[in-house]
Amino acid sequence: MTRSKLLGCLLGLSSMLLPARLALGDAPGSPAGPSNEAFLGVWAVEVTPDQAAMAAGRNAFKDFVLFEADGKFTAEAFGPMGFGQSEFTVTELDGAMYAFSTTMTNPTQGTLVWNGVRQGNEIVGTLVWTKSDGAVGTYSFRAEQLD
Repeated sequence: MTRSKLLGCLLGLSSMLLPARLALGDAPGSPAGPSNEAFLGVWAVEVTPDQAAMAAGRNAFKDFVLFEADGKFTAEAFGPMGFGQSEFTVTELDGAMYAFSTTMTNPTQGTLVWNGVRQGNEIVGTLVWTKSDGAVGTYSFRAEQLD
């Protein structure tokens, strides 16, 4: 599937799911709520390797991620590598700032740990990819929400 078709699918899914978040957010025990709402939707992400990862041949790349009302996280660039959806958690840092964390795993590709903080209209954070052979790549990322 081409990147533009996948983005269209993600945008379509998010537009169907976002109205449902209101009902989900009011349900007791639901993962959706005021803090999750800070992240819901599709985000365009620019990922940059740190110096050690660059020295190991890792490159900067762009991605699209989706935060869903049911607490699921998807990263488009990693889907073809076998990384499926993961659960994300949100922590309130103060009344107006929230952090998220998620871990994606694949037995042959390793583990991706995403951590980020919403700052105004963007998310800034880190991505640590520990490959199955033990090699670790650390990246920083910035994301802007798509409307």
